[in-house]
Amino acid sequence: MMNYRAWSYPLNFPCRAAILSTLFLAVGCGSGAPEIGEIEPVSSPTDRRVVERNYDGTVAIQGTSLPVTLRIYGPPSELIASLAIPALSVTANGGGELKDDRLRLALKYGSECPGEIRIDARSVGYGDRVDGRLVADDCTGQEEGTVVFRISG
Repeated sequence: MMNYRAWSYPLNFPCRAAILSTLFLAVGCGSGAPEIGEIEPVSSPTDRRVVERNYDGTVAIQGTSLPVTLRIYGPPSELIASLAIPALSVTANGGGELKDDRLRLALKYGSECPGEIRIDARSVGYGDRVDGRLVADDCTGQEEGTVVFRISG
């Protein structure tokens, strides 16, 4: 009786060699393989993610609520942001980051009395709602308040 393993190994060896050589050629290890070109390495999976959201909401300072709109765009670590407060004729622009459901922004506004608005908020429900605090600092002093944003559209 013939040993099946001893008989099949020599027949399979050329097949294995053909498969391996085909794989080496396919991945570019062979000398005649065409060059594909440079591909930049990605340091983390979040590098390619882009956040683009428009929010409507309110800013509450000293018991007064004002309607606002917020637009954020860009990779989570380098957001570009714009906040509009129509009742005060203020538009603040700047940037920030979205990390671990926490949105942090620093936005500049004004020319005669320049200031900065800092927002530190939590993103809730896949970013549909953002709640947190706001600090506005300019030539008139510093004010603190709260912000509530809901995704618009």
